[in-house]
Amino acid sequence: MRGFPIGIYYPADMAYGISMESSRLTHYDPVAAHCSAWLTMMAADLCRGVTRGRAFAHARSRCRDAEVLAVLGSYERYRPVPSLDAVQCAHAALSCFMNARTFENAVLSAVNLGGDADTVGACCGALAGSYWGIGAAPERWTTVLEGYKDLIKLADALWQIRQDKKEGEFG
Repeated sequence: MRGFPIGIYYPADMAYGISMESSRLTHYDPVAAHCSAWLTMMAADLCRGVTRGRAFAHARSRCRDAEVLAVLGSYERYRPVPSLDAVQCAHAALSCFMNARTFENAVLSAVNLGGDADTVGACCGALAGSYWGIGAAPERWTTVLEGYKDLIKLADALWQIRQDKKEGEFG
């Protein structure tokens, strides 16, 4: 859930590998790394205006872990389980996001699953925010969020730095 800023800064294909490496700092498990990379890559595409379906297909095409590919790649076949398990958590977040019609619907469906609600909600919220934009978050939520204005300033600065670079300059 902490890798999503990678998707804001880096283009999707770069975000996948960088997210894999970053996740190993705390979760040295290839399965967890692929889950993180899948969602981060989707966020990278979504931030750049790619549709949900295309972002999903792009992440699916990049994933090389059989377990992650089987579950996330066929998210609609499985009931979301809000578990501490990386695959189940990523699946629950992805499923809630892909099936939602609004930012609020996505986040509420994720946190109302129970279980590891904070992680599933954070991951789903990051995907939803990447897709619908910050303006889609209900004002009644943002006005009471501690540090919200500072967080928005930081996100804007990160995005501006990214916009100032050309895609070909990464590497």
